[in-house]
Amino acid sequence: MQTIPNYTIEKEAPGGLLGDRDLFLADEGFYLFQCDLSGADGWTVAAYCKMLGDSAMLDDYEAGIKPYARIALLIAGKTEYADMLDRKELKAFLKTYKLGDIQKLIAKRVQHGGAYLEGGLTISRNVLKDSEGKNYLSPKEGERLKQWYLNKYWGIPKWHDWIGRRLKERPVLTAASGQVRQFFGRPDEVITKAVAFEPQANTTYATNLAAWRLWSDCDNRRNDSTMANKCRLRIEPLHQVHDALIGQFPIQDTQWAVPKIRSYFQNPLLIAGQTITIPFEGAYGPAWGKQNVGTI
Repeated sequence: MQTIPNYTIEKEAPGGLLGDRDLFLADEGFYLFQCDLSGADGWTVAAYCKMLGDSAMLDDYEAGIKPYARIALLIAGKTEYADMLDRKELKAFLKTYKLGDIQKLIAKRVQHGGAYLEGGLTISRNVLKDSEGKNYLSPKEGERLKQWYLNKYWGIPKWHDWIGRRLKERPVLTAASGQVRQFFGRPDEVITKAVAFEPQANTTYATNLAAWRLWSDCDNRRNDSTMANKCRLRIEPLHQVHDALIGQFPIQDTQWAVPKIRSYFQNPLLIAGQTITIPFEGAYGPAWGKQNVGTI
């Protein structure tokens, strides 16, 4: 189900065909919800940047500014805002200025590629792939945007160097969950996998913790006379996609369920000496592709 598309606008969908998520319905009398971590892998990168002396990315995240938004502003020609140091003013501007979908797609690929040692050609190919062939970014422009991003958040190259030194000393990395990964091969051959390991592992761990808290919550049980129902969950987990948790709850339990789901995602992680609680965005409705009733 990870590959089920989610096209909601015909002009953006390949062949004009909408995605299939609207076909996955909540049970009768239930709402289906989805919660996605906001920023996800980027929080780990930001924590390591601060550990190495550059707090700019973490400061942006904590101010409610996603780094890809700065890249998108640069693409849109809003250079003065892309470079803006006053975060309150920038956040206020972003509330009034609508970033284009194409700009956001490209900016997210540049942020991802810059963090994970991708070159301009790879970023260009990924933009083409992610947009189903509708958008093109030249490798030269992809490299230019990536270099701007790495100059803006200069702690990222320092983090790459730090990972490289670790691999030479002892090719073992440990994520926030305690998960240990040993890398085999020459440091210059495995470094791309190494830089991606902990950010991705921490994102998955944060989502797993939310699912575990949902499952193990003693209050999240049906309370009636039959033993079978006493073992059933009120908020039911249905699916998980890396940084997203999907489930359903009875419509009559909405006022109780929404704050409960919020509480499941309050999981502080110790990352690079920083205590980080990765935030999330969520909504609910009658179907996986139609969560239009309310937010979480």
